[in-house]
Amino acid sequence: MRCSGRAASGAPLPALGGVMYRLRASLLLAVGALVSCWAHSDSEVHVLPAGFSGPVVIVYADSDSAEATRNDQGATVYRIPDSGVLRVSNAPPPAGFYDISYFYEAPDGTRTEIPSSRDTQGTRIFGAVDGVTGSAPDEVRWQAYVVGDPDTFQEWGWHREAHVSQALGQPPPIRPRTQ
Repeated sequence: MRCSGRAASGAPLPALGGVMYRLRASLLLAVGALVSCWAHSDSEVHVLPAGFSGPVVIVYADSDSAEATRNDQGATVYRIPDSGVLRVSNAPPPAGFYDISYFYEAPDGTRTEIPSSRDTQGTRIFGAVDGVTGSAPDEVRWQAYVVGDPDTFQEWGWHREAHVSQALGQPPPIRPRTQ
C-alpha cells in the first residue's frame, strides 16, 4: 500500500498524510546522516610500550613531526612513546565511527590487546576525549585517554588534563585538593 497523501476518491487525506510525509523525510535524513558517518569510518591501532600506565596525548597536525603510518589493513597506526605524548603531522581524523584497537607491544614485537570496555575490570583504556585548544588558524587538535585501572588510578582526570597541558606547552591545571 502506498501512502500518497490522497484518498482513493482523490480527496486530500487528513493531517496524517502530512505526518507520514514528515516521518519518511525525517527517516531519510537520519539514514543519510548515518551513511555519511559510515563513509568516513576508519580503523586506528594504538601501540603502547609493554606495561605502560598513565595518560596518553596525541597532538595532530604538528608539521615538525613524523606522519603516523598505515598497516596492511589500511588502519592508521599510532606508536605511543614511553612519555605518553605522540605528535604527528597527520590531520586529525574526520568525524565518524572508528574501530580503535589498543595494544601493549613487548620488545620482541608481540602484542597484547588492552581492553577499552567499561565492563572490563583492571587495566583498560578509559577517560578518552578529543579536544581543540586555541582558535583558527592557530588551533591545535588533540586526543587524550588514560591507560590503567580507574578504580586505583587516583585523580586520573587531573593527570590527563595536566598531560595535555604539558604536551601543548600550557600551564598545568590547578590540582584538586585531596583529603
